[in-house]
Amino acid sequence: MMEKYDWIPPCLDISEIKTFFKEFPIEKIPIHATQGINERKKNLFRQIPKQDISPNFCDHLKNKKTFQSYLKFTSKRDFSALDIGICMKNSNQDISCKNCDQNIEKDSIYVHASDRSTYLSKNYKNLYHPDCFKCSTCNEFLADLVYCMDKGKLYCMRHYGELFKSRCAICDEVS
Repeated sequence: MMEKYDWIPPCLDISEIKTFFKEFPIEKIPIHATQGINERKKNLFRQIPKQDISPNFCDHLKNKKTFQSYLKFTSKRDFSALDIGICMKNSNQDISCKNCDQNIEKDSIYVHASDRSTYLSKNYKNLYHPDCFKCSTCNEFLADLVYCMDKGKLYCMRHYGELFKSRCAICDEVS
């Protein structure tokens, strides 16, 4: 019987989806009616704060200066750092995971993260085992493969924002 997943990586067939999740603890796999769905939702809310995505969710943008600063920061992030990992099958290459330095086995699934700062150079060094595709700060799996990259390190949107701006402990907005 095929599990009903709440989320699956795009571009993978059924057997590849099972391969993708095989190294994850069962409680982290987003299968319908399991703890994995709650884990995924918790990670989405924690890693991708809505106020980091849209000014509509921000209360501190009271004047033109703070609004322009917010737009400048989010535009730069969206253009130069924000991306979604791409899952691929290792078809015969001798490749290793950037996070753990272990070999990525033939016929296994890996995640490729583009470094937008070197995007045109076709840098294929940012390859990860699925369970190694984690934020450098919180060490959590990057929810729905959404990541930001800075100086070759992966971050969730929350921790990428905190590299450059402080976050209010009360309203959780970056300023």
